[in-house]
Amino acid sequence: GIKTALYGYGASQENDGPRITFADVEWSKANGDPVDKPLGQTWVGDPEALQRWGYDGGTRHRFGEYSGQEEDPAELLLNTWNHLQELTNEVRTYELEVALLQDIPGYEHEEVRLGDTVLVIDRELQPNIEVQANIIEYRQN
Repeated sequence: GIKTALYGYGASQENDGPRITFADVEWSKANGDPVDKPLGQTWVGDPEALQRWGYDGGTRHRFGEYSGQEEDPAELLLNTWNHLQELTNEVRTYELEVALLQDIPGYEHEEVRLGDTVLVIDRELQPNIEVQANIIEYRQN
């Protein structure tokens, strides 16, 4: 599912101690980093994803975690951020039952073919999502 912030965990420390985190790494957009992350914070969040997908109207993050084997906290932070970017966009597959305009007299020119682009409105999510989709399969009873 979609996440807007991730905790990052790297390799275990000596003697199977606690896993490495990036709490001691600071990011600043002013220094060219992709997002602000203060020292001591053990998670990194995407403000744009928070606004789009966050709980309570974009005010609370959807947390998850990244688990890797990085030994460098800075590398762990970067890999966690990159993984978060993969989780901020939802991929959905739709199977639709449609009324074909081509079957209505006067609309025979609206024939549906593979590869055509259609508009799909998903009313299950709030706010509703409107996307363009390509027809990749066509079955007829």
